This record gives sequence, C-alpha cells and structure tokens, in this order.
Amino acid sequence: MEKLKKPLIFITIIYALIYYLFILFWSTNTLGMGIVAVTGPIIALIFLGVAIYHIKELEEKRFWFIIFAACFSYFIGEFMWVAMDFPFPSWANFFFNMFVILYSLAILYKVYMKRRQYGSIQLFFDSFIIMTVLTTIMWVYFLEPLLQYETSTFHFIISLTYPAAHLGILIGIVMLFVSYKSTFPPIVLTINTAVVFIYTIAELYYLYQAIYDNYNYLSLITPVWNICVILIGLSSFYGSHINVQSPQEEKNQAKKVHSIFIIIPYLSLMVLVILAIIKKEAILGIFIGGMVVLFFIVIRQVITISENRTLVRQLKGRTEELERLQIEQLELKEAADEQSWLKTKIAEIATMYSGIDNIETLARQLITKITPMVRATYAVIYVKDDKGIFQKLAAYADTRQGDIGASSFHLGEGIVGQCALENRIIILNRIPKDYIKITSGLGSKQPSRVTVIPAEFQGEVLAVIELASFQSFSHLEEMLLQEVVSNLGINIQSILGQMQVRKLLQESQALTEESQSQSEELQLQQEELRTINEQLGEQYESSEQKSKELEKVQSILEEKVQQLERLHLSGQKN
Repeated sequence: MEKLKKPLIFITIIYALIYYLFILFWSTNTLGMGIVAVTGPIIALIFLGVAIYHIKELEEKRFWFIIFAACFSYFIGEFMWVAMDFPFPSWANFFFNMFVILYSLAILYKVYMKRRQYGSIQLFFDSFIIMTVLTTIMWVYFLEPLLQYETSTFHFIISLTYPAAHLGILIGIVMLFVSYKSTFPPIVLTINTAVVFIYTIAELYYLYQAIYDNYNYLSLITPVWNICVILIGLSSFYGSHINVQSPQEEKNQAKKVHSIFIIIPYLSLMVLVILAIIKKEAILGIFIGGMVVLFFIVIRQVITISENRTLVRQLKGRTEELERLQIEQLELKEAADEQSWLKTKIAEIATMYSGIDNIETLARQLITKITPMVRATYAVIYVKDDKGIFQKLAAYADTRQGDIGASSFHLGEGIVGQCALENRIIILNRIPKDYIKITSGLGSKQPSRVTVIPAEFQGEVLAVIELASFQSFSHLEEMLLQEVVSNLGINIQSILGQMQVRKLLQESQALTEESQSQSEELQLQQEELRTINEQLGEQYESSEQKSKELEKVQSILEEKVQQLERLHLSGQKN
C-alpha cells in the first residue's frame, strides 16, 4: 500500500484540477460536467476497495467497509443530483444524509470498539442537542417562511432534516475526533477532521444559497464535496500506525474534553432562551425546540446514570476481586511462610546429621532439636538393637534418675512396641491419672496428648519416638514430624552402615597389622637365615681351602714317596 500513496495523491490532484477546469472553461459541456461529478465518488470507492482488500485486521476492515457504504450512498446521491439537474430538496439529499449518517456510524463503531465507552454515545447526544438548536434557529429564520409556499411533505421533511442532520452529526464527528485522538492514526485523524470541517462549511454555504434559490452548480464550491469524499477514501491508505498515548496523557485529555462537553447541553438551552427573548413571535417553535433539547438531555443523563451504575458494578466487582485476590495472596503468603518454616526446620535437622557417627549421639541431638520445634514438653527415643529390642537412647527433659520412659521394649510390648509392630502413628488423647506428669519449677501437670511415631527404613521400623505435650500438634508440626521420622530411618540405617564399615575396616586394619607383624618376623628370620648361610658359606670356603691345601700336601707327599721309591729301587740295583 505504501507504493500506491503517491500515485493516489496525484490522481486526487489531477481530478480536482480537471473539475475546476470544467467549471471555469467548459461550463457549457453539461455531459462532461456530469461525468466529472459522478467520477469523484467512484474514485473514492476504488480507493476504499483497494484499501479494504489489503487490510488484514477485522475491526479495521469493518470500519472502512462502513465508510465504503457511506461513500456509495454519496455516489447514488451525486448521480441523482446530476441526473435531476441539481434540485433542492430531492431524493439526492436523502442519500447525502445517509452518507453523513453512515460516516458517523463508522466513526462511532471505531471509537466504541477501541474504547468500549458510553462517552461516544453521549457525544452523539450532545450533537443531537446541537442539531436541535440549529434546527430551531433555522426554523425561525429560514424554514418557517417556506410554509407560506405550497410544498410536498417529503420536500418539507428533507428541507427540515437535511441541514440539521448534516450540521449536528458533523459537529458530533468533530467532537469524537477531538475526544479520541489516540483511537485514529495521526494522518487519518488530520485528513478526516479537515474534510469534515470543510464539508460542514460547504454545507452551510449550500444551505443558505439553496433556501433562497441562489445556488449555482457552476460555483467553485461544487467540487469541494467530491474532493472531500476522495480524501476520505485516500485516508484509508494511512490507517496502519496509531500514536499510543500514555494512560496519564489520555486521562488528562479526557478531563479537558469532558469539562468542555459537559456544559454543551446547558449552553444550548441558554441559546434557545436568548433566541426566545429576541424572537418572541416564534416562541412556540422555540419552546418545542427547547422541549426536544430537554428530552435529549434527559436521555443523556439516563445514559450517564446507567454508565455510572455500570461503573459502580464494575468497581464493586473489581473491589470484590481485589479482596479475593488479597485473601488469596494472604493465604499464599501464609502457605509460603509455613513452607519456608518447614523447609528451614528440616534443613536445620538435616544439617545436624552431618558429622554424627554413632546412634547415641544421633538420638540425643535429634530429640533435643525436634521436641521444642513441635511444642512438646517430654520426649523419648527408642532405637532397635541387634537383638530386635528397642532400647531407650535419649530423652528430653529427663530427670536425674532417668525415669522418663521405660528402658526398653520388645516388639509388640506396650504402646511403643505396638507402634513398631504396626508401623503406624499412635495418638493418646485420654491420659490416665497415674500417667507421667510434666514438671517445671512452678508445678506439674499431666500431658493432654501423647504421640508415638515410628521411624522405618524399607518397611523395617528402626526407631520409635514418643512425645508428650499439653496441646495437639498443628498440621505444620505434624508434617515436620513426618518429614523428620521419614529421614530418621534413613540416617539410622546410614549410621549403622557406617558403623559396620568401620568395624570391618578395624578388623581389616587388625589383620593388616597382624600380617605386617608376621611379615616382620619372617623378614627377621630371613635375616638370621641369611647370616647363617653366609657363615656356612664362609666355612665351606675355608674347608674348601683346607681341602685344596691337603690335596697339595698329599701330592707333595706322593711325590716324596715316589722319590723314595725310586731311591730305594736305585739302591737295590747298586
């Protein structure tokens, strides 16, 4: 659509020049004048058709379609006006009225769909009030003289309603444009405001000339209507951008406009009062006009009251909604605080578990930590040993004698043993008189509630906690206890596993040390054997040496014996 803007502006300018050239130089060419006159609204319809085809938004398309219907009505009126040789009044004026009415409905639709306010309807009633005042003035000064001449009822109605409808509705449109600037794109607002203003001036001039039969269709004002309609069609190509005002700017603008429009009905009545003073002979017509104005004022006030009631209902609904949201926010905040408290306490207990390497320390620290958290007064924790007996490992607020709670329970024995057997929470609300008493420096009293909770791991109960308190636990405290005991079984199993690992590690270390000791003894024995071997080696070498010496001596002796034998033999020969 951007590429079409400049050619369309050029077409509009060319059409205006051609129309004025016909009026100035070819005024005798009646057929040409008629063709040019009818061509204007056709051009506007073409502009609007192309724009509607390219517009994607449904509401915007509907708005321009209503404008298209208004321009089509204008085209019919223009065609009839030219064909009937420019009469007044005639059926052409009826279609011109329809053009203005449809155009105003399009503006009203645009404002209502964007704003959804009763203010637009009130503005139209303001325009009706102004229309009534103008009709009264025209009746007094222009239309009453027409009654002296014979005329048809249709001509009289057109003569009466044409100026009033045009002027009143056009003024209403101007007020709508002024009131809802942010509803329309800047160029569309500027073009249409200027068009309506110029169209209104042209209508005033035409009305004055037509009433006294002085209007000439060759007047330079004749093309103005067609040019205005073409400009309306041209403005449809500039409807893509809207200046969005801030809420504060819209509020300030609405206050200014409302302060101006709120006095319009009363100024209209003042005008009629002044007119009645000036034209006393037309007091009846002025009185009728005043009654009509009052009627419109009453309707306007009824609409205002209805709007106020609607606003009050909406305000009440929003107030109730805000109260509900506030209650929901408070509930969410309380829930968030409870969850925060729960997570904080769970984190504290979880942090406590780190560094604990034996069951006794775990039981003592846990019972010391959890008991005041749930507002309990006495507490005992029993942990299952290797023989399956639940031994008392720690107590909260215990006496020196350690008489809070029995020392141990077998599975199924007493409430603690039954809790472990059934693996469920047991709550006692009716406490016997001879039951344990909670004592302090100020006195003693029986608890009103005893809660026994099992801690299990993979279906096996490893510990049981018994709590005594003066009041019932809250839902949040019960959730904390459930979270704690659910983790307690895991931690007990983890510590037992660690203890087993440490035991195995100690046994392994003992075996390693024993093996190392045996290794050292073997090494010492090896050293002794090595020394003995060395000694034996030395003795062997010494014996070998002696053996060699003996062999040497033996060989010497054998030589000596051989020498002696030879000497002996030689001596015998001699």
